[in-house]
Amino acid sequence: LREVFFLGSEADFQSRPEAFTTCWLHTNAQIQLQALDALICPEAPMPRGHVHTGFQTSYLSFANELLEALQESSGPVCLIGYSLGGALATLAAVHLCCSGFTQIDLITFGSPRVGNEV
Repeated sequence: LREVFFLGSEADFQSRPEAFTTCWLHTNAQIQLQALDALICPEAPMPRGHVHTGFQTSYLSFANELLEALQESSGPVCLIGYSLGGALATLAAVHLCCSGFTQIDLITFGSPRVGNEV
């Protein structure tokens, strides 16, 4: 079992207050929806879903590294996230599913709404 933990923005505030402000501006302040990026799901059905701009921008900043790290081993993947981390874990689950992973568990706590219903 491969476990990936996504922390909420509060974790940055406690350990690095200056990083918290940057994180907040890049995620929470960008509340408009945009089309789901083809990098996350190239085979998305039309119409493509729409997701929170800030969450998608944040996820895309490390998406390739996450995918590469998880492709180095096999077995089920468990994604766990709290608050902002829950939103990122949700996007990671979509990305992994669209990338051929078949055993994905997603556990979120206090996750905000990530996008629209598609």
